[in-house]
Amino acid sequence: MNKNIKVLLIVFCCFPHCQLFQVNNAGAGSFFEEKLYPQGKKFSFGIWSVKNLQEMKQVKKDGFNFIQCYGPGEGTEEEIKQWLEWAKDTELFVMFNMGGFRKQAVFNEDGRHMKSFARRFETYKNYENIAWWHIPEEQQIGDAYEGPMIKEYCKYLHENDPQNRPVYMYIAGNYTKDDLVPYVEHLDIIGAGGYTSLYEYPRPWILWRTGQDTAAIQKANISDRPKAVISFLQMFLEDQKLGLGFGKAPTFKDIYHDIYASIAAGAKGVIAYHLSYSYQVPGVYDAFKKAAGEITGSGGLGEVILSGKDFNKVKLKII
Repeated sequence: MNKNIKVLLIVFCCFPHCQLFQVNNAGAGSFFEEKLYPQGKKFSFGIWSVKNLQEMKQVKKDGFNFIQCYGPGEGTEEEIKQWLEWAKDTELFVMFNMGGFRKQAVFNEDGRHMKSFARRFETYKNYENIAWWHIPEEQQIGDAYEGPMIKEYCKYLHENDPQNRPVYMYIAGNYTKDDLVPYVEHLDIIGAGGYTSLYEYPRPWILWRTGQDTAAIQKANISDRPKAVISFLQMFLEDQKLGLGFGKAPTFKDIYHDIYASIAAGAKGVIAYHLSYSYQVPGVYDAFKKAAGEITGSGGLGEVILSGKDFNKVKLKII
């Protein structure tokens, strides 16, 4: 058995639900006709904080297929629409920011927060490149104010979006399966922070982190809407000037490992957090770029990960 065959066998043993199959590239139409998983069959390989057209063209060239940015989410209506048009022209899906940071979220008992939320939705809902809705991050579902906001925001989007697009909220990386179960009822995309290097954990920790997200979806057993796990990975260092300095810098090998280990543990998408801080961790962007090209490229690996069938006839032997 030659070296190439041995490597191929190892890859398929790492993905228990994958099998070789022919990729069908027939047909033409809008890039956005085939949606991102779980609505469609495109693997989500995204990057955070893409602010302008030049950056969009670069990440698109490097294999990423969807983006998010805080900035346009807090800009004027004209600025937001320009950003969305740039992304559409560049053929990039968007995780659309519906409200900024947790600290900016305000719950009003008279319902004013929902009126503002609804206006924002109505203004931008028809952009075909919006793939997921992003609500204010790290809100705690057990909190007297934040909990109702999560529920109301998700309920509104689920009931009013004719395209039935998924809802995501970033959750901190210390949440266990049982912590996450109450969120699964409302959110559609589950992906807690997978910052292995930041927390100074051994690399296999990412298997636990992604496994908790996957297990939460299974335990919640919600059948009325499709759910999916994404891997939310580190491309930054905390700023010591802000008193937040801890952890160590990830390397190319670290992140390349975490991408594929999290996929093996059940992730159906990857997000790099984030582009504006990539200069802090040399080489890490290249790891995301390499994996993005492999997964979203013409070879069809993304489709294998999402849609492959069990392939149990191959055995792994360490030599």
